[in-house]
Amino acid sequence: MVIGDGPSRAGLEDLARRLGVYPRVHFTGEVVSTHNLHQFLDISVLCSLSEGFPNSLIEAMAAARPVVATPVGGVTDAVSHGVTGLLVPVDDPAPLVDALRMLEADRLLRARLGEAGREAVRLKFRQDIVIEKLTMLYEVLAGRCPTATLGRADG
Repeated sequence: MVIGDGPSRAGLEDLARRLGVYPRVHFTGEVVSTHNLHQFLDISVLCSLSEGFPNSLIEAMAAARPVVATPVGGVTDAVSHGVTGLLVPVDDPAPLVDALRMLEADRLLRARLGEAGREAVRLKFRQDIVIEKLTMLYEVLAGRCPTATLGRADG
């Protein structure tokens, strides 16, 4: 399942046709939903070449789904290799295939990574925690708060 839309969609659909897998790939386009759609997936993959902060990985982790991602942008802020997901090199399909095969074959690993991801989201990326950290950052940038508290775990 490929969720999203953009300039690469036509090329990806063409590639799926050339590889003979088009009947097995679902191109959904953009999906706007109030529900976390990751609950319907077994594994979430984000094999980006570049990335900001990956909300889709946070959503997958919140749904207790194992994630496989490339270590670009903010991905490494969300995913700890072997703990909350698996990180694979950029632009090298073999390790991605290996990671997916390993997860497919190991139900317990999928469950362990999924639960660890859910717990990490609960501890680090809940709305109240993120808003508090952003508020503090804005206060520091505005000169209203000392920078010493910005990196503290309790601040």
